[in-house]
Amino acid sequence: RVFLERNEANLYSNILDCPDFFWEAEGFEPLYRRVNRYLDIDDRVLILNKRLDIVNDLLESLSGQLEIRNSHRLEVIIIVLIMIEIALEVMGRSMPHVALPLGIGKFARKLLL
Repeated sequence: RVFLERNEANLYSNILDCPDFFWEAEGFEPLYRRVNRYLDIDDRVLILNKRLDIVNDLLESLSGQLEIRNSHRLEVIIIVLIMIEIALEVMGRSMPHVALPLGIGKFARKLLL
């Protein structure tokens, strides 16, 4: 989104270029240039680009943090599931008279062997 806004300001607007009107009315072009300099349009566009760069960097940083948080959560879930699987396998071996449902313990059995 920031990239699109930056392109909108730099590429698709007529802020940086002399409008087509001044091709036909060349006498007004010096006035346009003076107003452009007076309003510091070029400096304002540079400031806008720098601010958009900062926002873009911030969004990239936040996106990276969200990816790290999501991957950490998945790692914790996998570790908990493995611990449950191992606990069920240990319980199954220590208490052979207790029947575990089919399929439980296969993964733990592979880990232990």
